[in-house]
Amino acid sequence: MYKKICYVSTIYSLLLYLLLKSEKDTFFILGEELPEHFKKSFLLPNVAFKKEIVKGISKPKKYYLKLKRNIKLKLNLRKVDKNAVVYGYHMSDWVANTLKENYRYYILEDGLANYNIKEKDIRKKRFNLKEFLFFGARYNYPSYGIDKETKKIFLTGLEEIPEIIEKKVKIIDLKELWNNKSEDEKDKILNIFKIKLSDIEEVEGNNKILLITQPLSEDKIIDEKEKVDIYKEIIEKYGDENIVIKKHPREKTNYEKIFPKVKILPNEFPLELFSLLDFKIKKVVTLFSTSAYSFKGKCEIDFIGTRGYKKIVEKFGIIEMS
Repeated sequence: MYKKICYVSTIYSLLLYLLLKSEKDTFFILGEELPEHFKKSFLLPNVAFKKEIVKGISKPKKYYLKLKRNIKLKLNLRKVDKNAVVYGYHMSDWVANTLKENYRYYILEDGLANYNIKEKDIRKKRFNLKEFLFFGARYNYPSYGIDKETKKIFLTGLEEIPEIIEKKVKIIDLKELWNNKSEDEKDKILNIFKIKLSDIEEVEGNNKILLITQPLSEDKIIDEKEKVDIYKEIIEKYGDENIVIKKHPREKTNYEKIFPKVKILPNEFPLELFSLLDFKIKKVVTLFSTSAYSFKGKCEIDFIGTRGYKKIVEKFGIIEMS
C-alpha cells in the first residue's frame, strides 16, 4: 500500500517532494509539464500521467463511461492507504479536488504564484455537479491552500507570506534538505532528473554567465520573434562565448539553431539542483524567473524584471527582485 501521494505539475515541485520525502511508498500523479521520461525514472506501477487518464475522450457520454471503466487514477487509488497524505498541486483542478475528498492535502511551492494570492482566489468551495458525476469530487476548492482541506503548505520564503495562509506555512531550506540526504538518495534524485556531473563541469567557470529563459511565447505572452529578440539583446550584451542557456521545461524554441555558439543545457531538470550542487558561475541573468533566487549570495544576479516590456507587464505587472 502506498503511504503518500505526490501530485505535481512541474519539475521544481517534484524536486521539492523528493527533498522532503522519497519515491519509496509514493504514488505519483504527474501533470502535463512533466516529460514522458519521468515514467521510466520511477517504478511503472506507481506513476500515472494526468493527460493519460482522460486520453481519447471527446463526447460527454463517452467521457463518463470511459472514466468508470479505465480511469488510472481511481484504479491506483485502491492501492493507497486510506490515511495517506497528498503532497500536491497548489491550483484547484479535478485531480486536486478528487484527492481533497479522500486524503489530507499538503501543498508544495511552485514559484511566485504561492505568494501572489489575488482577491478572486479568495472564495468558498462550491458544489460542482459535473465533477461529482465524472470524478467523484463534490466540490471545487479555492486554490493556493486557502481551503480548510489543505492542512500544510511548504514554501521556501521567496517573498512575504500572504496573511490568509501564513498559519499553514512551513518554511523549508532546500540546501539543508539536500545535505540531510544520504549519498545514495542524492544519486537517486540526480538519476531521476538525468543529471550527469560531467554536464555541470562542462559549463562551470568564473567567466560563465547563465541565462535562464522563460516560455513567454509558448504561454502567448509575446510572440516567438519578440522573445528571441529579447534574448538576442541579452546575449549581445554579454558575448555568446560566455553564455550558457538553461531553457524552461515547456519551451519549444530551438535555441541551438538560433545561437549556435552558445552552450544549451538540457531543459528537463530543475535549475535549483545546480545550486544545491554548488555550481560555480560568474553571473545569472533572467527576465523574472524565480529559479534565479536559488543563486542568491552565490554569484551576481542580473534580474532584469518586467519593466520596459509592455506586453509582459500587462500580464504579470511590474516584477523586480526583492
